[in-house]
Amino acid sequence: MDTQHRAVDAAERHCRTAGPAIISEFAALLALPNVSADLPDVERVAAHIVTMLDQRGVTARTEQI
Repeated sequence: MDTQHRAVDAAERHCRTAGPAIISEFAALLALPNVSADLPDVERVAAHIVTMLDQRGVTARTEQI
């Protein structure tokens, strides 16, 4: 089996095992109120995204402009 087929197989396995959790997490993100005129809502969504990135080992922070 070549590298491309192994990569496709690995991606398919990942989708089968992690897919439901990924969809659930995405649905929770989409359910957060996100009205651009409501700064507290925007800040909560931004903090949620920073947490999601942190859980994946990505360093992120919000900035006030």
